[in-house]
Amino acid sequence: MKLEDKFVDIMCQVHPKGLPYVRTENGKKVLYLCILKALYGCIESALLWYNTYTSVLQKMSFELNRVSIEDG
Repeated sequence: MKLEDKFVDIMCQVHPKGLPYVRTENGKKVLYLCILKALYGCIESALLWYNTYTSVLQKMSFELNRVSIEDG
């Protein structure tokens, strides 16, 4: 998986061991990750990724937009 820009910063805050692997491509920070399990194609995989990603962002003081969640 390829992460760019601010997602690289967020991932490195969560998992600092990734810092040595950050590269620059066309002036953007890039981090390539090797995924051990399928991320695409399974509803469960998407839900696990969403739950992990939102929990990390919430710990960083981001708030969920309840309007889009309730309207979904």
